[in-house]
Amino acid sequence: MIKICKRLGVGLAAAALLLGLAGLQASGGARAQTNPPAVFTGTVTIDGEAAAAGVTITAMMGDTTCATGMTGRGLNNAVVDDNRYAVQVLESVCNGEISFMVGDAMAAETAPFSSAGLNTVNLTATTAMATETPDEPGDMEEETPAPPAETETPAMETPAAGDGENMEPPGVGTGLAPSGSYSATTTLAAALGALALVTMLGGYALARRRG
Repeated sequence: MIKICKRLGVGLAAAALLLGLAGLQASGGARAQTNPPAVFTGTVTIDGEAAAAGVTITAMMGDTTCATGMTGRGLNNAVVDDNRYAVQVLESVCNGEISFMVGDAMAAETAPFSSAGLNTVNLTATTAMATETPDEPGDMEEETPAPPAETETPAMETPAAGDGENMEPPGVGTGLAPSGSYSATTTLAAALGALALVTMLGGYALARRRG
């Protein structure tokens, strides 16, 4: 009987020890569990218009990507309205101020991490206006004005050697006009001069004869 009691006592002690260890493990496991994730949801507006389905929504904390979603899809890929989204952010990944990217544009809204309930954040984004980059110097070829056309200068004939020698103006020198160079008046004056000379010579000869 005594042996049976001793064996029973050892068995009860072992059972109590096992129960205690199980309780400690359960307590430690409960403390190891993290807070539930923060869920962000709402509508998406791009350039003042409701977003179409399929636009990527990225939750970020600084340069860290916390979670991604898509318009038209909720949690667990559930179908929702085209301009609605839902993303789930784990505390172990991001636990600060959350910003959002709508496609490639940054949304104007931010929200703090909170797992206390559903976080409704309606996102508005404006796409960047595309601007044309001016051509860099050297890309534009400047048109060089064509040089002015060469004009032909009329050649001036140089008189041959001797052509200009002994050239006298009309009425100077011999008194004889070149053929075809003077008018009828000049010719008449020459004839009268010759006649006067003949008359004077005739009178001179007659005077000698008489003397």
